[in-house]
Amino acid sequence: MKRNLMVMLLSASLSMATAQQINYRAESFNDKLSPFKMSLVVAGYRYVFTPTVGGMAEGVVGNRLGYHALYLQAPISLFRPDQVLNDPVDKRKLDHYFEAGADLILASWSKPGSGTIKIITGSDGSYTHFFNARVDIRKTFGIRGGAMQYNYESLYMRQDLNPNLATTDIKAFRNYTMIGGYAGLCFRKFKKARITTDGTIYYRNYQRIFYMDVMTAGGSAPAIHLNGVSYKPNTQVDNLGYRMGFKWDQMGSTTIWEFGKQPGPMSPQEPSYHKYFNYMTLGFAFNLFGGDKRYGMR
Repeated sequence: MKRNLMVMLLSASLSMATAQQINYRAESFNDKLSPFKMSLVVAGYRYVFTPTVGGMAEGVVGNRLGYHALYLQAPISLFRPDQVLNDPVDKRKLDHYFEAGADLILASWSKPGSGTIKIITGSDGSYTHFFNARVDIRKTFGIRGGAMQYNYESLYMRQDLNPNLATTDIKAFRNYTMIGGYAGLCFRKFKKARITTDGTIYYRNYQRIFYMDVMTAGGSAPAIHLNGVSYKPNTQVDNLGYRMGFKWDQMGSTTIWEFGKQPGPMSPQEPSYHKYFNYMTLGFAFNLFGGDKRYGMR
């Protein structure tokens, strides 16, 4: 056991010593951000259980103004297992979500960081070692805002529509169209560098974005038709909401995590905690073209 530990420590020391002797040149490109990036997005919407697919366009103009547009839809939402008995005149809508907005960088600063480089040598690639190259990391703070539009389906029990009807488990749905906007704060941290050693070029880049918004939206919905009778239940619509989110952009694929409370109707069948929290999204965006992976570093 002790011998194995000594061998491991000796190997690590030799690796560090070798790394310290490596000559390299590191160049930072944190001020050269891509003006356009298009990605395919696959996400779990609402409670992560509704699979959605869509597209996202984003970029930074003039190194100060960022923008993005996102569209998601859930084809599976047309085949919900709920036993609803609306009349045929009521059509279920495809779950979708759209937003477009911009963020303005108000402050920016840099600090020293590092990028880990993996070097494989030997004719058979049998020798591998690592070293840390010193590169700059940029951080920014800004404000953001935009518009959004989405649909929201509420479920009603039969007695919710008319207390005089027999109490049964018959359900009916009502589609709300919500339109509104959001405003909040945005924090970015990114590293974009090109490192050259022994004639080989290595690229090290990533971007992390944290944001939090206040949202407001209003909605409208058609009547519910059940057994030839129209019902317009007096449902409270909560016009305020919030969200917090995180994006980890590895310049090729992006992980998106977001949660909060979307403005929307509060039907009698909504759980009470929906007043404070009613959705969470986990998604992945895959870069189709554009983006920062090599932009400005050739």
